[in-house]
Amino acid sequence: MEIAEDADSLRAQERENIIMKYEKQMRREITRKSKWMEMLGQWETYKNSTKLIDRVYKGIPMNIRGQVWSVLLNIPEVQSKNPRTYKVMKEKGKRLSEHIHQIDLDMSGTLRTHIFFRDRYGAKQRELFYIPLAYSEYNPFNKKKFLHIIFDRANKLKNKNIKGNVSIRLIHFSKHY
Repeated sequence: MEIAEDADSLRAQERENIIMKYEKQMRREITRKSKWMEMLGQWETYKNSTKLIDRVYKGIPMNIRGQVWSVLLNIPEVQSKNPRTYKVMKEKGKRLSEHIHQIDLDMSGTLRTHIFFRDRYGAKQRELFYIPLAYSEYNPFNKKKFLHIIFDRANKLKNKNIKGNVSIRLIHFSKHY
């Protein structure tokens, strides 16, 4: 009978340890988010600080990542200086791009294991496809270098835990134009 009680006690302790780990992680995420929200609220104070750099290296909480990247990329200012540029270049690329075939080929092999990009011609893959297409019209002299950098970077991230972050940031960035 003692063996059964010991096994039950060990299982109970194991359950408690697992729950404690989850709760500790949840508290850590809440703390990180509140620090980021404070930083966003006082952006002028923090925007060129080492504290900002340190926090970016530690990671941006998923639920405010879009907000933070919008501020980091200075999207409101970029939008006001370049209204509708992305949309115009995207439409121009759809009509005139001489690189559309290569972009399509590169897209089909990029991040195929990431849930956002698994479906060929799916919504997220289409969004990602239009970014280099638009850029190839926006900056025709550097398009090959840009495309190489983006697809090379995305392919290097395939087997890491941070898959798709580059692509997802680009998609987020492009939506603000």
